[in-house]
Amino acid sequence: MIWNGWGGSPRGVRVEGLRPIPRAEVELGHLTLITGENNRGKSWLASLIWGLHQAPYSLWTEIVPATREALITLAQQIWAEGPVIERADYEAMSLRALRGGTEDLLAEDDPRWLAWRDLCAAAAVDMHAALLTRVFRAPIGAQVTLTGPQVAPFGLVRATDGMVGILNRGSGGGGVHQIDHDYTDRALVEPLVQELCLASVGFNLRVSVGRGPIDALAGALYLPAARTGLVQALPILAENLIGEALGDRRAPALPSLPAPTVQLLRLLVNPGQTADWNTDLVTILEERLLRGRVHRAAAGIQYEYQPAGTTLRVPMGRSSAVVTELLPLVLTLQRVIPPSFLVYEEPEAHLHPELQRQLARVLVRMARRGTRLLITTHSDVFVQEINNCVKVGALRARGDAEASLGPGEEEAWLAPDEVRAYEFGGDAEGQTEVRRLEVLEEGVVAPMFNRSIADQMQALIDLDERLNRARST
Repeated sequence: MIWNGWGGSPRGVRVEGLRPIPRAEVELGHLTLITGENNRGKSWLASLIWGLHQAPYSLWTEIVPATREALITLAQQIWAEGPVIERADYEAMSLRALRGGTEDLLAEDDPRWLAWRDLCAAAAVDMHAALLTRVFRAPIGAQVTLTGPQVAPFGLVRATDGMVGILNRGSGGGGVHQIDHDYTDRALVEPLVQELCLASVGFNLRVSVGRGPIDALAGALYLPAARTGLVQALPILAENLIGEALGDRRAPALPSLPAPTVQLLRLLVNPGQTADWNTDLVTILEERLLRGRVHRAAAGIQYEYQPAGTTLRVPMGRSSAVVTELLPLVLTLQRVIPPSFLVYEEPEAHLHPELQRQLARVLVRMARRGTRLLITTHSDVFVQEINNCVKVGALRARGDAEASLGPGEEEAWLAPDEVRAYEFGGDAEGQTEVRRLEVLEEGVVAPMFNRSIADQMQALIDLDERLNRARST
C-alpha cells in the first residue's frame, strides 16, 4: 500500500523566472511524469523539486540572523503565555487538535500568529535563494513558493515536568520535546523554532533536540540523465579529486558539478549497507533487464558486470550501456534505507522498448512501497506502460481485485488520483509553457506524443499510397 504521509516533503511548488520557465505550478503525486520538448527546462524544475526535498535540514542557518532572533523571541513569548498542564493532559489536548479543535491554538487573527507568519515569509526568501544557489551551483534569480499544506496556527504548551509540546490543527502533537532546562535557554529553543518556521513555509521536518546525522541519500535521490558517463568516468573523477586535494598541479580543475550529480557520485562511491526488502525488484532488474549482476570491484571504487551463467567479470567501461544506466537504480534498491523521494531522468535511455516496459513496472512497484517518484521521459512506450498500470488500478477500484499485468505483477498498479503529469512546450512567444495533463482511468493523456504518433502514421499512409501508385505505373 502506498504510504500516504508526506513527512518533511513539499507537495508542490510554484516558480517564476526559473529559466527557461517564466512560470509554472506543479503538484506532486505518488508518481509524477514530466514529458515534452527538449531544452524546455524539465531538468531545471526537477532539480529544484529535488532540492526542496533534500536541503531543508540546513536551510535554517541561511536566514538573516535578525529574522531568526525575532522568530525565537516570538516563540518564547507564545510559550510563556501558553497554558501550563500536567503531562497526562497533553494527550487529550493533542487529540482535540487532531480533530480540528482550536481552543488550545492561536487564533488566525491573533497578532502573534500574524507576526509569526510574516517573519516566516521573510525567512522563506532567504532559504529559497540559498537553496537555488546550492542546487544549481550558481545564483538563480527565481521566485519559489511551496504549495503544500503549511502549518495552521499552532500552540505551545508547558508541562509541569518541563516538557514542551507543539499543537497543530490537523496534525496533533506535531513535535514533543523533553527538556531539563528552562525554555529560555536559546540552545534548547532554537531546534523547536526551526521546526515551526520550516513547517510554516511548507516543510514539516519533525526536528528534535539532539537529532543524529541524517543520511543524505535517504531523503531524496536524483538519478540524472548522465548516468552512463558518470559511472564510466568514476575512477578518473576520483583520481582527479585526490590529486587536486593533494596539491598535484598536473590535475586539471574539474568543472563545477550541479548538486544532483555530486549526490549520484556519492552514491557510487559509498552505496551503503545492503538490505533484502527490495530484493525481488533487484532480481527483476538482474534477470529481465541486465541479464546478469553488478558487483563492486575488489579494489578501488570501480564496478564490474557478470553476465548470467558465467564467472566472467567485465569492467564498466566495457559493459553495455544498459548496465551502466541501471547500476545507480540497483544500488538505490539495495540500500537499507531507500529514498523517500526519487527523481529519475529519462529512465528509458538505451533501453529496448520491452525493457522500458519492465522498468516502468519496477518503478510503479517502488511507488507502491512508499518511494514517491518524479520521472522525466521522452518515451511514449514508457508512458503507455505507466498508463497500463493506471488502468489496472482503475479496474481494481471498480471491484476487479485480481486485475494485474500478469503473474507476479500484482503490485504494479496505480490509482488515477495517485498520478500527476505535466507537459513542457513552447508558447506563442517561444517561452516554455508547463501544462498539467489529464489523468483518466485510461491513464495520462499526452497530446504531444499523440500528435507525433499521428503525424508519423499519416506520413506512413501517404508514403505507402505513393509507393503503391508508383508500382502500378
